[in-house]
Amino acid sequence: SIGAAANAAPGIAEFLHRVLPSPAGQGRAIGIHYARRSLLADGTTSKNDPIPGRAFYDVDSAARYAAGYLRQMQASSTGVTADLYTCMSLCGMEVMQQPKTGAPRLMNTRNRQAMVACKALWADLDVKDGGYPDQQTALAHIDSLVQAGKIPAPTVKVSSGSGVHLHWVL
Repeated sequence: SIGAAANAAPGIAEFLHRVLPSPAGQGRAIGIHYARRSLLADGTTSKNDPIPGRAFYDVDSAARYAAGYLRQMQASSTGVTADLYTCMSLCGMEVMQQPKTGAPRLMNTRNRQAMVACKALWADLDVKDGGYPDQQTALAHIDSLVQAGKIPAPTVKVSSGSGVHLHWVL
């Protein structure tokens, strides 16, 4: 999730530049995806399936889109929020799709066959039943593994809102 990584385009761009390979070429794209959530009467939030997202040929355009979308969700008074994601690899199978608005836009496919390049390894530590009880416990466990020499220290740690994402830039 990139929403917790930064709330403005420069911070998001810094994160994306650090963990993603440069698209630098036709047929290679960065994918930004989101899932909208609505506030329910009982105070919990619904979680809808992620929208396929958009594809971008450069990191700065992807970061501007992500920052704008986050600002739009933060300014919304409708009780609708969104989780924002990036593919941690470049995808090579982008297609033009006609969204409901009628305007074409660049899309990408998120699957193993579409992956063309990767710059970092990553892990998603969940905070939930059956996972870690909180982010501090998850991070303390990672720190103990690093100190014991079992894993290298992560290059980047990101609060995902419901856990922690760790990234090791290669």
